[in-house]
Amino acid sequence: MRVDAVSDIHRATLEADGFERPSDFDLNSFWQTWREEEAAARPPFKVRLRVRKDALSYVRDALGERRGVFTAPAGESEEWVEIGTSFALFDSARRALLALGGAVEVIGPPALRASMADFAEQIAARYNRPPTPPANG
Repeated sequence: MRVDAVSDIHRATLEADGFERPSDFDLNSFWQTWREEEAAARPPFKVRLRVRKDALSYVRDALGERRGVFTAPAGESEEWVEIGTSFALFDSARRALLALGGAVEVIGPPALRASMADFAEQIAARYNRPPTPPANG
């Protein structure tokens, strides 16, 4: 059996012929085993964040607290709370955290913080100038 991420599928074509699953195949059991093996094979990408207190519920919901990615707050100020979380990959961390805008600040690791700053600078450069006119007029 093979598992592919939906995000890796760029095109699909429905074929006339199909396939038949083995009669003893249990999808739930297969999926649970695969997820456990995948998690054990890849150490989590741990991230420290500073989260605006007024956005804490939103951030936890957006990042999947219900799946257990958050750890207890480490430090607090009047406006911010530090939180530990983890992702499967660097890229998935960056994508999820960029979507949260100013509600979060990456404290570490340094490579993720630098990458977030680079993406933010690219976005700011794009939007701090007039829109590019369409190519056809």
